[in-house]
Amino acid sequence: MFLGVSVVGKSMITSKDNKVYKDVKRLSMKKYRDQENCFTIEGENLVREAMSQGRRVHALILREGSPFEEEFSEYRPLIMDKKLFDSISSTENSQGIIAVAEKTSYSRDGIMSAIKPGGNVVILERLQDPGNVGTVIRLSEGAGFDAVIYVKGTADPFAPKTVRAAAGSLFRMKLYEAENTEEAVNIVKERGKKLAVTDVRKGTPYFEAPLAEDAAIVIGNEGNGCSAEMLEAADIRVNIPMAGHLESLNAAAAAAILMFERVRRGH
Repeated sequence: MFLGVSVVGKSMITSKDNKVYKDVKRLSMKKYRDQENCFTIEGENLVREAMSQGRRVHALILREGSPFEEEFSEYRPLIMDKKLFDSISSTENSQGIIAVAEKTSYSRDGIMSAIKPGGNVVILERLQDPGNVGTVIRLSEGAGFDAVIYVKGTADPFAPKTVRAAAGSLFRMKLYEAENTEEAVNIVKERGKKLAVTDVRKGTPYFEAPLAEDAAIVIGNEGNGCSAEMLEAADIRVNIPMAGHLESLNAAAAAAILMFERVRRGH
């Protein structure tokens, strides 16, 4: 189990040699998040949201002098020296509260079961910006999507910046990491979804495309767009008509337009 310690009563962390400090510090790196199956959540609202959604919390760390000590006493919080806490914080103006929580991962069978008849799915094909990934996860909840499938090589949904951008949606949406593009395509097609891929050259205007139900909307890499493999597998190629000299939008902005067609059409 992460940390590998049993905390009884109030404990103050004052040294960089402390095991808890070292373990939490390492969670800034994806390989350790994957290894430990844990990630950090920072800020009062996000910590509360994770707890309310039943997310397992391995440790709660408060900055020395935090106003949350009594309020979260049932979680036996660890108190950390101010300078040490600031060195593990991922925000400029931290509220002084960080939770180490367990990641929730879905198996292939689990994500297949989560994708319902009539439901929509979004596929992230190697997006690199954590803010974009987090925003699309948040959009997926708002647009009523069943699941988010992200192809290996996409920015980690459990990185600190992604967690903040996704807000509480990260704790509610069903996420699955596909090994490659082929696996992502196979999953959605097995569930009867039409694969909708953006193509600025040959695509149908999005408002004329069948995106309201049983659609798997693909959001491609910010610089290169969707792969040739994904374009080849597409059932529908769509574009977002542009005025002026623009050729494309930010990935998250494009995702919002395409995904909320489901809402606009009353689904």
